[in-house]
Amino acid sequence: MKVICVGFPKTGSKTLSACLNHFGYKVADLMENVEMNKTWLRIMERKIPFSRILREYKKRGYNANQDVPSTLYWREFVTHCPKAKVILTVRDSGEQWFESRLRWVRSLRKYSIGGIFPFWLLLFLMSFGFMGKTAKRQMKIMQLWMERFLKIKPGFDFCFQEEYERFFIENKAMMIENYNDHILRVTRSVPASRLLVWNVKDGWEPLAKFLNKPIPEIPLPMENASGSNVEWRRRNWNDHPIMKEAREKLFVSLIMLASFLFILFSFILLRPVAQ
Repeated sequence: MKVICVGFPKTGSKTLSACLNHFGYKVADLMENVEMNKTWLRIMERKIPFSRILREYKKRGYNANQDVPSTLYWREFVTHCPKAKVILTVRDSGEQWFESRLRWVRSLRKYSIGGIFPFWLLLFLMSFGFMGKTAKRQMKIMQLWMERFLKIKPGFDFCFQEEYERFFIENKAMMIENYNDHILRVTRSVPASRLLVWNVKDGWEPLAKFLNKPIPEIPLPMENASGSNVEWRRRNWNDHPIMKEAREKLFVSLIMLASFLFILFSFILLRPVAQ
């Protein structure tokens, strides 16, 4: 590992990934970690040591991390990879971070994930395995990550958009406190020589200098700003092979369910009526 990313979601994490890719790093971001979610889930369930994911990263050629669930294990990354540089992405304030996160939650009303169903229904289908084992494992990882990183304990009501939004609004103070506490924990634990606290508005210069790279002469790639970048979602989620596989498995599951219901109702309707 050469770079360890430890920022909260909605702090410019996708922009940072794009910058690292530009510099020649190979980043294991959200969907790359989904591809390894069998290993990640076993680590989160404390069935195998953390070092197993480092071996898998190395085998796949990744030298930087990002997003769920890797940011939960920032201490382990820092300890196991003493030569890696650490980047903490931040917003101007906890209030600004929360508003960005809330906009992302509300944006789920407008988009479907996987291109077929509203978000809450997709969560339900993934949780019960209708979209395959990979999707089901990812839902378990998301639940554990929210509990341990964001200090949120999701329940079945999180499948419903209104409840999801209401929870965020009612727990605003707690979430901002968690965001600020995370910044303090990182800055107090990681030596200043290894750490860059980076706000996307700072641009290329501090990032390039920290990584000993030349300053690019292109605009900073603002990826997935406020969760509203439709093209980014299509490219990185909807068109990903894992999501395509999930849609295929969902189609098969629905066909099987429809066949079962057809047989069941046929049996009920055609059963002889007692005279």
